[in-house]
Amino acid sequence: MPTLEYFLVCESMSVDRETNRVSLFNIIEEMKLRSPNDPGPMILQMYAVACLIKTPGDDRRDLQAVFRIAMPDGTKQDIPMNFQMERPRVRLVLRFCLAPADNEVGDVAFIFLVNGEEFAHHAILVHPAESDG
Repeated sequence: MPTLEYFLVCESMSVDRETNRVSLFNIIEEMKLRSPNDPGPMILQMYAVACLIKTPGDDRRDLQAVFRIAMPDGTKQDIPMNFQMERPRVRLVLRFCLAPADNEVGDVAFIFLVNGEEFAHHAILVHPAESDG
């Protein structure tokens, strides 16, 4: 089973085509809901990024990763991704949009599983909007 090097959630990312170096921008730990007077829904694009390191016995082994998003109200969404450890390190990236409800405060949990085993957990604390009064 591979080992985890890192797992986090960020606002944007870039991968250098020549060197394969990854840059992760604006790691998200907290966010504030928009004011009720702001027009339109609050929709945030984010990336969940996991890097795994190959261990002996991982060659040609089919693995399944699951990116689980658990909202403060208890609802969950699983996004599965199959992969193999073809290189010494494998980077898995999930791009998604998050649209928290206007009153949904608390932790949004991002859980990374491999073959059903929890490998990592990243939480974003969602704060209520500031009152306009």
